[in-house]
Amino acid sequence: MNTFFISNYSKRIITLTVLFVFSLHLTFAQQLVGKWKCAEETLKEMEFNFTKVKSKCTFKKNGTFTLVLKGYSMKGVYTPYRYMSAEAKGKYILNGNTITSTIDAKDIEVGVGTDMEDPARDESIMDNRDVTGNRAEWSYANGRYETELFNGKVQEQTIRERILEMWTWDGLPVSPNGSNGINIGDVIKLKK
Repeated sequence: MNTFFISNYSKRIITLTVLFVFSLHLTFAQQLVGKWKCAEETLKEMEFNFTKVKSKCTFKKNGTFTLVLKGYSMKGVYTPYRYMSAEAKGKYILNGNTITSTIDAKDIEVGVGTDMEDPARDESIMDNRDVTGNRAEWSYANGRYETELFNGKVQEQTIRERILEMWTWDGLPVSPNGSNGINIGDVIKLKK
């Protein structure tokens, strides 16, 4: 009779422990679902080279997430105003206190632009290209414009690669960070 009581008691303890751990998992999963912003440290770690970057990351109950980034750089003496927009869609699985995510490269849209105008659209230069001074002015403006377009394409690819690198996780630990923050691994810090 004594062994029956112990085994029945053990079953109850095991059942309660499993239920408790499962409820913690559900509670943490419920905490992850919602809208988040990347902390400044995370945005700096992404190394996008923009003056200001804003972010929004949304985790949904169905195991998908969306990362949206928007940024700009101030105009300098030799640099034009630049802007950036990126959106990545991925899937995640939360297993206890670890998270695994995947993002397909085709699910990342990135655009980098500039406020520079195409010199071919500047009629005052195009109409007078035969004049030596205007030809040099057009050539210089066109060279800068083409360089900015090329730099923008390179920067788009860099942003795409950085998102893939930082937002694809394989069993990274997830931990609360204060009352309204979450850390994913050592690099991603999110806040409400």
